[in-house]
Amino acid sequence: MLRDLELSGDLELSGELDEIDRAALAEVIELSIGALLEDARAGLSRSETKALLARRAAPEPGAVAVPAPPPTPGAPSPRVDAPALVRQGRRFEVGFFYAAQAVAAGAPIDNGPGLSLAFSEEMDRAVHRPRLFSAGWISVQYLLPETVTDAQAGVGLDGVAARLGLELGLRRWRLRLGGGWNFIRVSPAASTASVALAPAHWATTLALQGALRAQIAQTAYARFWVSLLADLLPTAVDYDVAVGGNLVTVFSPWRVRPGLALEVTFP
Repeated sequence: MLRDLELSGDLELSGELDEIDRAALAEVIELSIGALLEDARAGLSRSETKALLARRAAPEPGAVAVPAPPPTPGAPSPRVDAPALVRQGRRFEVGFFYAAQAVAAGAPIDNGPGLSLAFSEEMDRAVHRPRLFSAGWISVQYLLPETVTDAQAGVGLDGVAARLGLELGLRRWRLRLGGGWNFIRVSPAASTASVALAPAHWATTLALQGALRAQIAQTAYARFWVSLLADLLPTAVDYDVAVGGNLVTVFSPWRVRPGLALEVTFP
């Protein structure tokens, strides 16, 4: 005698009746018809039914993941905080340089070796570089002797140029701004015997300086720089000689003096 067919639990479908739903229904019907033909009690428990329908949740072999759709045009972009500045520490830089400056048309070029010292501080961005740089600096340069003459008299010049200021910029490009004094030893020289010479003396002149520096090479222990610089003298300076009761200008330097310097620094 046939027994009643009992299905334990509900059969949940997706609502769209897709291929997996139809396969599940076909399997349930096949099992039920088989039970009726065999006149046996058959059924599916809730756990068996859930296991059958869980196949639709698993990805098919060889399936390709579909990427997320691009953001809608005009939608606000996620906030990205600006990278913070991270201090890299402070250090001293010692430098040795050789600089030359044009001082007047037809006059010898001021030149000589020098020593510089910078107290620097470098800062890095956490995400974006370049490295920011700031420093205070001081330099001293010896100006080699030179002589300027005209038809009646001449003057010998040598001395020391002292500068100090601030330096700002990036790791390889920097700008120096500062000022200082030129301490010049003036030694009059006669071209004719009729000229009475004044004794040698020191003259001090104020100078402002700007320089653009570029790092051209680097090793493990040193950095090499080239600088385009210029001095500005707020006050004009003339070197005169008295001849027959009249002042004759022997040398009149420019108030703006362009120059070039090569330097090696040791951090």
